[in-house]
Amino acid sequence: MLCIIAPLSDQLSGAQLNFLRVLRYAILFSKEYNESFKIILLNISRNLHPYLVEEIYDLLSASKKSPESKSNIEITSCELKQGIKTFHKWLISSATFGLSSVIRKCDSIFIGSGDLVDYSLTSLIYKILLKKSRDVRKSGVLLGNIVTGIVPHLALRDFNKALDVMIKCGLSRPADVGIKKLFIDFVKICRNYDIIVTPGLALAKILRTLNLGCEIIPFKRPTIPLMFRPPRKPYGDKPLVIGFASRYYLGKGLTLFMRILNSLINKEDVEKIVVIGVHEVTILNKMRGFQNIEVYHTLDPRKFAEVLSTFDILIYPSLIDSWAHIIPETLALGVPVITFDIEPYATNFKACKAVVKIPLNDTANASNIISDIISDPCKLHKLKQEAYNYALRNFSPHHVVSEFLTILNHLK
Repeated sequence: MLCIIAPLSDQLSGAQLNFLRVLRYAILFSKEYNESFKIILLNISRNLHPYLVEEIYDLLSASKKSPESKSNIEITSCELKQGIKTFHKWLISSATFGLSSVIRKCDSIFIGSGDLVDYSLTSLIYKILLKKSRDVRKSGVLLGNIVTGIVPHLALRDFNKALDVMIKCGLSRPADVGIKKLFIDFVKICRNYDIIVTPGLALAKILRTLNLGCEIIPFKRPTIPLMFRPPRKPYGDKPLVIGFASRYYLGKGLTLFMRILNSLINKEDVEKIVVIGVHEVTILNKMRGFQNIEVYHTLDPRKFAEVLSTFDILIYPSLIDSWAHIIPETLALGVPVITFDIEPYATNFKACKAVVKIPLNDTANASNIISDIISDPCKLHKLKQEAYNYALRNFSPHHVVSEFLTILNHLK
């Protein structure tokens, strides 16, 4: 039997939330797909984020709602109160929690990693669990977004950029770890697994150049949106609302997009700007006196649909993600997305006309492209409909779960 380990930490991330959501639908559809697996929720934090707790509750509720699947699915919560530093010691005596016995009964293991814990966690789980368990024949891991945001720079041997990303994400400081050693260790760990699953296609192409000796499989659709809703507003009936989602550090492209927004405001009738993930003082200082700005420094994931559905377009400026879960969430609400014409977006959303890629470091040209869209109500409405249709075709629960279970079949 396959055992799926879902690490949980106090670091809220789209990767963790969406992996739990995928597992929830996999449970609901398990009888339909005739699949059998166990799930271990591995808590490595003193305090889980409330939004993460809600996803866990939904996952457990799904199990109760599918009594016909009880023989196939076993959910075990294992708590580690001392944190990642004592993880090694805890696992050795983990029989108290039943984890070792569960692992020994499994033919294969799949680890779905969260952002900040995946590098250390995958290493430790391999060294302690997989080596000690003679029953485990195959193993796989789903990489988290932050580590996969670093790997492209590592693969190109651009260690300075990789280190810069690590520092901005709070993952490490120069004194904590040698970046070259990190790359060597990363490759070493990856070679221990039979399959490495990447969020999106772009990163899979990069990892395949490293000759890791294992199978690299892209999870092309790793997101299940919270809600699907067709465009509610007929084009041209209300003033224009521009949404903007970012975190405030340079890797997210904030400064570049602020220039573009300021240029748009001067040319177009922008009624309102809604900003997610940036401090209010920061955004007001950069918007040159534009007053109608609504700011959410943090936003409950369950309110995403309510807020995102008010947008006419979403601007997403990240320069470091390997996959952006907010893009499918937004498309599912009939809202087009503007992002830079760089990887991973150029590859992962190549076929989606509603994800408009604009040139990097060319403010004037980028501003003209966006202006051309929002100044034409008919064109904007077509993009909104395309966004919704694309999400339905690619990110419905059945599509995502079907792909996920196909990936897991590589471990059988």
